[in-house]
Amino acid sequence: APCPTSILTKDGEELPFQEWLVKESAAPPVGRARHGGNGETTASVLDALKAANLVVICPSNPYVSIDPILRLAGVSEAVRRIPTVAVSPILNGRAVKGPLATMISEIGGRPPSAEAVAIHYKGLLDGFAVQHGDSFGADYRTLETDILIQTREDRIRFARELIEFARDLT
Repeated sequence: APCPTSILTKDGEELPFQEWLVKESAAPPVGRARHGGNGETTASVLDALKAANLVVICPSNPYVSIDPILRLAGVSEAVRRIPTVAVSPILNGRAVKGPLATMISEIGGRPPSAEAVAIHYKGLLDGFAVQHGDSFGADYRTLETDILIQTREDRIRFARELIEFARDLT
């Protein structure tokens, strides 16, 4: 079912996410993201999570891309039972693209960093892949490497590193 995301601005206005992002150029300061929909999960999603050996949270905006998935009935609980690794969407204090760096400051009240993303995912991660120089005192293992993927060779290298890192978590 549709799960539309909207942005509640600091001024109390609610805007559909795409309107806030495109029409308003992500300018109105964000108070929080709101996720609509009924929160139901299909049996196939829960079955896939039961069969999974690893969950990788890709480097995406946790507030508007990952949270809507995690809030679906049973998903967060299932993910917590599986080794879970996230890839930081923040590299050296900046988002590769999109408004995440600003959203971390406005919603999370922290400077944009890999650590701020990890704090958002508190209790969910068993490992975290971060850009060289972005390590912090995590209470789980971190993989510090080049996570900026620009070529096919980058994709292959990073996938191999991430899989090897994840093997050591189980």
